[in-house]
Amino acid sequence: MDIQFYDQPASYFQNKPHTEAELAFRADFIVKELSPRIPTKGELALMSYRFGADLASMVLYRSILKSSLHGPFITEISNYSRTHRDENQRHHVMVQGGRCFGLEVSRGSRSRFLADLADDALFSSEALETDDSQSVSTNARLLWERIEKTPEPSIILMTYGRGSAEARMVFEKMAGRDELRKVKAWINLSGLVGGSQLYANIFSSTWRRKWLSLLGQFSGVNINGLQELSSEYPLWKRKTNYPNHMHIVNLFGIPRSENIHPSLRRNFKELEKFGPNDGVSLSWDSMVQPGLNYPIWNTDYFLRRKDCLRSISKILCFVAEQVEKKMERPHKELKDKAIFELETHGFS
Repeated sequence: MDIQFYDQPASYFQNKPHTEAELAFRADFIVKELSPRIPTKGELALMSYRFGADLASMVLYRSILKSSLHGPFITEISNYSRTHRDENQRHHVMVQGGRCFGLEVSRGSRSRFLADLADDALFSSEALETDDSQSVSTNARLLWERIEKTPEPSIILMTYGRGSAEARMVFEKMAGRDELRKVKAWINLSGLVGGSQLYANIFSSTWRRKWLSLLGQFSGVNINGLQELSSEYPLWKRKTNYPNHMHIVNLFGIPRSENIHPSLRRNFKELEKFGPNDGVSLSWDSMVQPGLNYPIWNTDYFLRRKDCLRSISKILCFVAEQVEKKMERPHKELKDKAIFELETHGFS
């Protein structure tokens, strides 16, 4: 977008909006200029710097809603009701979560909680309890070993937080391996798929790095391994080629500043000059591309809104249904071909 666009309505935005209605009204002014695309990472940073993170967040949210790609998907999930299907038992849900050391308080085992959510919807599931004190590459190796050993032909991978960074590393380093064909879908929740700007800030500051190292000594955390979670880590700068057969969905929160969890407020303030964020990662860095986006307004990294769990469950069941359709298509094509050959040539 031309920088002049931001200069022209300066007086229009000079008083930062506070109500939802004001945010939406002013955001739509920008969304109309962007249409039909969503803003880039650079545009979001500029909007956040000049007009505040709340307005930039609303612009991102409403541009996704109005997108011709993501909008219909969001509507379909909102109206979806075919949960608890017997067919869900055909799929194995593998959950990998992880706490971001130094950036968030512990809120229990997310992996087990999400696996229980999958069990409730009649999926088979397992929670991979990886070690938060280890590097991304170490946990990625454990995830890959589990994928290799899993006999189920249809895996739906669900990752949260740093678990998404570990999943991306698997897809990057194991690209082309036959075992990845078992992973039919990936649901990325509040994922650090592009690393975190917060870790980049920490490792660029001598005193903050020393503080984290001291904290790590008491906690037994591999501080050098945490550099892999920095948004400046080389792997996150590259384009990852994900398997063509795999469905990808990104679910993430886009909060207003007043609704950030108390433990994340300092992080949020530090990140807001870089763009919309959830208190741990920039919203842009939470999106696997290509993938379908399902943003949830007014919730942060912890996805604390009550409807978040319902949305996750709907997406899980919807994705399983899409996987089945894709799996059945080749069989139907082969069956139709066999019938055609039989009717044309008989049994000769």
